[in-house]
Amino acid sequence: MKNYPNSEGRGPCRLLVAGLSYGFLLTSALTPLSAFAQTTTAGDSAAQLEEIVVTAQRRAENLQRVPIAVSAITSDQAAAQGITGTLALTAVAPSLQINQTSNFGSIYLRGVGSNLADPTSEPSVATYVDGVYISSPQTNFFSFNNIERIEVLKGPQGTLFGRNATGGVIQVVTRDPSEDPSADISVGYGNFNTFSQAFYGTTGVTDGLAIDFAVVHENQADGYGRNFTLDKEIFKKRNTDMRSKLLWSPAEGTELRIIGDYSKMFHNNAYQYRPGVVTPSYGEALYAGEFNALGDIEQLVRTKGWGLALRLDQDLGAVKFVSITSRRKSLHDFNLDSDQGPLRQGGSLYQSYARNWTQEFQLASQSEGNLDWVAGLYYFDVVGGYDPWQSVGGGFLWGAEQATRSWAGYGQATLRLSTGTSVTGGLRWTTEKLKMRSVNLGVPENAFNDSFSKEKLTWRLALDQKFNEGVMGYVSYNRGYKSGGFNLLDVGALNRPTGHISPSYNPEVVDAYEVGIKSDLLDRRLRLNVAAFYYDYKDIQLQQPVLVGNRIQNAATAKVQGIEAELQAAASDNLTLRAALSLLDTKYKSFNPAPAVGPNGEFSIIDASGNQLVAAPKITGNFGVEYRTQIGGNQVTASGNMVYNDGFYWHADNRLRQPSYVLLNSSITMDLADGKYQVRIWGRNLGNEKYYISQAEVQGRGDWEMRAAPRTYGITLLAHFY
Repeated sequence: MKNYPNSEGRGPCRLLVAGLSYGFLLTSALTPLSAFAQTTTAGDSAAQLEEIVVTAQRRAENLQRVPIAVSAITSDQAAAQGITGTLALTAVAPSLQINQTSNFGSIYLRGVGSNLADPTSEPSVATYVDGVYISSPQTNFFSFNNIERIEVLKGPQGTLFGRNATGGVIQVVTRDPSEDPSADISVGYGNFNTFSQAFYGTTGVTDGLAIDFAVVHENQADGYGRNFTLDKEIFKKRNTDMRSKLLWSPAEGTELRIIGDYSKMFHNNAYQYRPGVVTPSYGEALYAGEFNALGDIEQLVRTKGWGLALRLDQDLGAVKFVSITSRRKSLHDFNLDSDQGPLRQGGSLYQSYARNWTQEFQLASQSEGNLDWVAGLYYFDVVGGYDPWQSVGGGFLWGAEQATRSWAGYGQATLRLSTGTSVTGGLRWTTEKLKMRSVNLGVPENAFNDSFSKEKLTWRLALDQKFNEGVMGYVSYNRGYKSGGFNLLDVGALNRPTGHISPSYNPEVVDAYEVGIKSDLLDRRLRLNVAAFYYDYKDIQLQQPVLVGNRIQNAATAKVQGIEAELQAAASDNLTLRAALSLLDTKYKSFNPAPAVGPNGEFSIIDASGNQLVAAPKITGNFGVEYRTQIGGNQVTASGNMVYNDGFYWHADNRLRQPSYVLLNSSITMDLADGKYQVRIWGRNLGNEKYYISQAEVQGRGDWEMRAAPRTYGITLLAHFY
């Protein structure tokens, strides 16, 4: 067995620099607050932090009263920080890691996440938009311009949410339409010949009936790399997202929402061989330079998706009834050069799909007593697969499909005692049946069907204590569960007669223990939230690239422990500060045998016990400043944000490592005509930091990498009509 040394040294110097950097950041945040607390003037006394209302427990509550670690951001805060899509959310939650691997999104929270690529491989960090679950990893990245708020719930959510999640939940809540007509329009231009347009409009149709429409379009016409073999620009993109909501209030206490959305995405991001890699396919190094590639097949990703949801909220007096029905469908095309070289040695055309519908019924208490409760039923039905997966030239055709059908019943109650203590308990029972079928068009006798069923009880226990009006502490114990599935692209496992061992993988389970404190201090001018946690992580699902297809396996057991802190401060009427820090310690307690791939594609088996988990940086954090002032009678807002990542490993063998990096983002916005018009100048990755959205150890080929965007900047013009 062979172990590979770390390719990037960490050393005491790197840790010292990181510690000093964040010591400086937190000191920078706290110093003006300390001075401010001692020398508050009458003019500054009105400065307060905005109260944020979240639905982390499926009811509207003050963020600071919820015994769950939640990072939340409102629409105004998102606009000031330049957060216009899912990929930018790392500026909100320091323990959130988002990677864009080829044609799907990999989201990790506190080291728990998923890099599974099949359209039916559900994420460990679940995404919900207006209460609707986005199940496919190909469709959990999108842009938005109509949000009300975004909530990042940390830790397993094994009770209240439609599908269990072992890592956490990202909730996107969009604006409700208004009967008062209004519209927001923006146009922008950035480097790499990037044009963007956005529109949001709302109006009343008749009494009690309102509708809105939102659209975002971005077209980056020039790429920041080149495929020298094909003589084409690469790293170009084009995205369109549309959403509309109809709100009907036929009677007092009744609200009916019909929500529709459509999205379309294209990019031609390309992999390249890492410097010095000598691939067995060519016997020489094929590094083409930063952002460049040599593949003779253009790597293309095209995704289309649509959804329709119907939500009914009915006030029944002491209780509230909610019904959410949704139907979603997505289609994905992905072209991959499997040798990434100038000759036609291999390539695949992936045509995949996913379609699902869900139904949820929920009852929640509304009384003013000391007991709050919520109970519900959830049904989930999804079918997805490859139709077909084929080799370039049509020499190999493969079709595989998985169907999942699940029922769940759940309930949670919180009892508030007179001492300021609250006790919360919740249970969820999930039952599901998974089926798969494969079709080998080259060897029909090797096609087969298989199925399995699972049942699981998950829970939540929490105790919180309100010490005074602004300080609350809590402890909790949660169990989270993520469904298993089938290896739809593991040809070595699937290409065999019926009767052999099923190519399935097991569900994963997380037991999470957490203690935290939430505080609003100095008359709500300072907000400090701290949480410490320990996870017992079992049957971790990991994807292993193989020469043909992908293989998903379970990685025994692991532990995750850490501490994170978030600080916000209204230092004055004009100045708002934000700082956050996450310290994470992860390791596989037992992972033997584990796959390993050398830099030139050589495969071996190692003992990965003691290695760090995938995509789990030891130190992450962010620091932000927002300053508002008047220039010539016009308000000017300057916003800056720094995101630090200490680096992480891409695979369980802990060889290929993303080095540490710092991202600097900033914007300056000037309001004109009392805010009716705005001009915004913005920049992202201003330090032109070198980091990656994907790195892969590919058996039989060697190490591949895909760079993240370089420095980008531009100007946006906005108009508001009321």
